[in-house]
Amino acid sequence: MKKLLNLAAITLLIWNAGVFPAIAQTFSQNINIPEASAITSLSDGSFLVVDDDEGVYHLNQKLEEKMVLSSNEFNFLDELEGICLSVDQKTVYLLSEDGGRIIKTQLKQSKDGLKLSSPEVLGSLASISNTRNKGYEGITTIILNGKEHLLAVHQEKPTALAIFSLPELDRITMCKIPDEISELLDNLSDVTVDQRNGHLLLLSGKSGRIVELQAKIGKDIEELEVVSSIKIKGNLNGKPEGICFDSEEKLVVVTDGGGDPSDFIRFKR
Repeated sequence: MKKLLNLAAITLLIWNAGVFPAIAQTFSQNINIPEASAITSLSDGSFLVVDDDEGVYHLNQKLEEKMVLSSNEFNFLDELEGICLSVDQKTVYLLSEDGGRIIKTQLKQSKDGLKLSSPEVLGSLASISNTRNKGYEGITTIILNGKEHLLAVHQEKPTALAIFSLPELDRITMCKIPDEISELLDNLSDVTVDQRNGHLLLLSGKSGRIVELQAKIGKDIEELEVVSSIKIKGNLNGKPEGICFDSEEKLVVVTDGGGDPSDFIRFKR
């Protein structure tokens, strides 16, 4: 039986909850991806972005898009909500909201530019809810006991974090996010990790907020501490859906334009 986190053991440190210190929103631009739902960065300064219905796009350094994996060709690339890279940046993991399906593909460089190999379904994340369309919404990779794992965020009912082994997708642990934190994260959309300090940055779609958490992660997620949060400013074209750090360690968010161009927003510390 998997050991779950005892919520009584969670400690909370709510600090300066309205302001994200030493970070500022500096850049915003439309991107021609109608339903951007997640983003991950490549070492050359470009990005991979998933569109909820269409598949995977490559965004070059000028934020010009090119389809690299189409749901028209692979019909299991539907309801895409998450994307992340392996630590060596050779493998791309995709998350479909349809049953928590995890899809794997390989990065390839060719004379015509970046390509992705034919995708394969790795398996599905174990469900923790019976509510349709309120499942896993974002993924990122973490190192646990020297091995790569997936950290997934569950949107609501419950709002939660869960860790899964790779490639088996066995659930290692699950932590329901306490009400004091989940109130800041209405409609939890995505997660990324600040490699400089190990902090988790969670993105709320409905409230348009980024929450920075410090967490002790081992066999269990033993503590969650809210370090800070920020409300994303401006008239956004859709809800914030994806978050990552770029190659220069600047924070990036994309919105789901709902059929119109999405927003690409950059922050700096």
